[in-house]
Amino acid sequence: WLVIDDGSTDGTEEYLAGIAALHPGLVRYETTPNGGKHRALNRGAVLAQGEWVMVVDSDDWLTDDGIKTVLSITFSLGQAENIAAIFGLHKIKGQGSQKYFHVSKNPCQYHEWLAQQKKFDVCMVLKRDFLIKEPFPSVPKENFMAETWLCLRIDRASNKVYFANKCLTHVEYQLGGLSSLNDQLRAISPVSAMIVYYEVIRSRLPGPFIWKAKVNFWRYRWHAHFRRHHCPEMPYPSLIYAFLALPLFLFDLWKIRVNVRKKAHVVR
Repeated sequence: WLVIDDGSTDGTEEYLAGIAALHPGLVRYETTPNGGKHRALNRGAVLAQGEWVMVVDSDDWLTDDGIKTVLSITFSLGQAENIAAIFGLHKIKGQGSQKYFHVSKNPCQYHEWLAQQKKFDVCMVLKRDFLIKEPFPSVPKENFMAETWLCLRIDRASNKVYFANKCLTHVEYQLGGLSSLNDQLRAISPVSAMIVYYEVIRSRLPGPFIWKAKVNFWRYRWHAHFRRHHCPEMPYPSLIYAFLALPLFLFDLWKIRVNVRKKAHVVR
């Protein structure tokens, strides 16, 4: 097991040190200053020793046959160089119906999947070599970047995703976790969000994805201006999208302010 401890303060390092002492070789871990999941993935790829990296988040736990299933899939894929990721299913606590992949061909490219089916959360198993070749960008003062960026880079490199209709992990979404604070995290890391939406804009995703991405690009450009974050040089969508994005930006500010007040009330 390889654990990247992204600046936790709950005794994780001491706990893992205890396991490592009792079972040498079972766990390797590294503590880093808090920098976000995407930086942890970058570092994990460098330290990993296998061909594939299975991402298990803090609110996930493996199904009984999760590892066995992944090993079986990677063995069946062999040395297929154009497959850079495997997407498996989450079994999400509290959700009645299980989602399944509906793809006309498997493997296929990321944009081909989204042209056929609405996106949902997946368990990602990533080719280590691709992660090293295409590390997530690191934006100063920002700690969140959506994994969509990596999926679109896989697309851009003409690589494919294998879709496995097998549950690999259980998930119990936590209050205050990445999934529950998605919009707020993007607002706090607006340049990273702009970089992700820029990849969407120049992707081969269907038209509605592109139009929505242009609005969201400007939405987080407003946030970057508000927070005085330096924006890299890149082509901007038409200014009409900036005006369409302004109400979303203002709504974000209101929502963040409400959440801050709620936290303050809980503390009191």
